[in-house]
Amino acid sequence: ILLQNPQGIGDKLQWPNQLKFLASNGFDSWGLPETNVDWRQTEKITRPYFQAIRQHWNHIKLITACSNETKGQEFWTQRPIYLPGGVAQVTTGRMAAKLRDQGRDPSDMGRWTYQKFVSTQGKEVYLITGYRVGQSTATGAGSTTAVQQQYRMQITKQNPNPNPRRQFLQDLQDWILTIQSDHTEILLMMDANTPLLDPALQHFLDECDLTDLHEERYPGAPATQRDGSKKIDHVFGTPGVEAALIHTGILPILDGLQSDHRGVYIDIHISELFGEHQEDMSAPAHRLLRTNDIRKIQTYTKRLQQLCKDHNIRERLEKLQTNCERTNRCT
Repeated sequence: ILLQNPQGIGDKLQWPNQLKFLASNGFDSWGLPETNVDWRQTEKITRPYFQAIRQHWNHIKLITACSNETKGQEFWTQRPIYLPGGVAQVTTGRMAAKLRDQGRDPSDMGRWTYQKFVSTQGKEVYLITGYRVGQSTATGAGSTTAVQQQYRMQITKQNPNPNPRRQFLQDLQDWILTIQSDHTEILLMMDANTPLLDPALQHFLDECDLTDLHEERYPGAPATQRDGSKKIDHVFGTPGVEAALIHTGILPILDGLQSDHRGVYIDIHISELFGEHQEDMSAPAHRLLRTNDIRKIQTYTKRLQQLCKDHNIRERLEKLQTNCERTNRCT
């Protein structure tokens, strides 16, 4: 599972290399904060991105969010699909088969997305991607920036003194507390635009029973933004997520999606997280072996050889052949 701020996803020429990287490195889910596109324009951006993903995966769940504020006519004309802020979240393969619900920030400010997965025993796992703006106030910010969008929208909600950064944490906390229960786990990926020890972020984590999954394994992680000095991109999880954690990692600058933000990733033991044996529940048509895909053939052959070894297929066949020859019966 990867979190990386791409600092905009509107350049379609970058998609093939980005998706090839994700596929070749085995990422099943990824969260993209600050996509900087107007996801409401389905035919111009959302559908093309989905189709590009389909070049590498068949079973896909995509959820996006952006500000629902009306753009001015001049802005539309100059940059038709550009809209600062926004997030996207993609899940593929086995996890996608467990999806039961997905949605976005109910405020229409496009600050986060979520996907809800449910096991056969009823255990719920929420995967969330969030983008928290870097400025507390709109003073000095351009009129089309994400912070200005949120400032104006909060004014219309009768908030006389908006603080978009503070409001993000409060609103996300309130929403998380409404979905939490004894059988719910939360995995939150966030560009928080603040280091882990920020008091407001710490209060949010305490209230939601979340911990930084990278800090638990590798304290003192490097800065995750090229011009920064602190780690501001985080992956948080509840205790059940932490218990299922296999390992974590942080990519070099300009690796992954070619952004000035590092990618941060985790590897989760899915069957342990859901408390069940994880079968491939994607549709049969999506599980067909494609013999013209060398990479998949090699993976299939390697896996088949390991299964034969694990189940002593050769020895069992030899024993069956011996019994057939001795009794003239094959049973």
